Amino acid sequence: MSFSKSKWFTYTLLVGLLPISARLVVWAAAKAGRVSAITASDFITLGLVLHISVINEVEHFPIGNRP
Repeated sequence: MSFSKSKWFTYTLLVGLLPISARLVVWAAAKAGRVSAITASDFITLGLVLHISVINEVEHFPIGNRP
């Protein structure tokens, strides 16, 4: 099964953006001032998801193709 890099990046980005999108939905539904629209922890989660995904991809490279 072939899995293109752009498809992998799109799926990874969508999973990483889930906390941000969930917070925005809650922010839109909550009373003003109860929930912050975006916090640092959302972006930290996005960064961790991207890093873990990249590390996982690098582990599956054949030995000769590793950077």
